Amino acid sequence: VIRKALEPDTSTPFPVRRAFDGLRAEILPNDTIKSAALKAQCSDIDKHPELKAKMETLKEVITHHPQKEKLAEIALQFAREAGLTRLKGETDYVLSNVLDGLIGDGSWRAGPAYESYLNKPGVDRVITTVDGLHMQR
Repeated sequence: VIRKALEPDTSTPFPVRRAFDGLRAEILPNDTIKSAALKAQCSDIDKHPELKAKMETLKEVITHHPQKEKLAEIALQFAREAGLTRLKGETDYVLSNVLDGLIGDGSWRAGPAYESYLNKPGVDRVITTVDGLHMQR
């Protein structure tokens, strides 16, 4: 959702659109191999200042996105349903920066307010299927 929302508008001059699309593809890759490589680089972000600068640029774009409020709602729901915590924020640089940029603060790391639905009573009746859907027993 976030990657699609950050797609450059066709009215943007081509050189700018091309440059931003390259940045978006690098920071939010839609390829699992590239994503794994990015996470590996981000695990020691201080050794990659150019990557850190690109992430800051992306956060700045997110901050001024015209649909920021809706994207923030989606990000909060994602954080809540996925059960993201402070530990995830400390270990996944890309995810934590995107969520911080969308939500505007680190409140998603607070724990109980964003507890995974998998930790709620009755979860033993929920079956996660191969396609990611959930069925009730």
